[in-house]
Amino acid sequence: MINHVFLFNAAELVIELNARGVKIGVASSVRKHEWQAAEIYPNKRSMVYRMSDEQMAKILAFGSGWENSWH
Repeated sequence: MINHVFLFNAAELVIELNARGVKIGVASSVRKHEWQAAEIYPNKRSMVYRMSDEQMAKILAFGSGWENSWH
């Protein structure tokens, strides 16, 4: 099941993490506002990245019924 999709700009995220002194690795600490800004499904919060209708249809095929809340 796919309940959420997040898409980060890796270069910008690394700059942000380095500025906070966060060690980059498998379990790097990403703040809540960074997760929210990167969300593209089910909520379209990212101002930079958007999914096409075709991409959305593919995600919905793996969904859990949350597609009714997609906005």
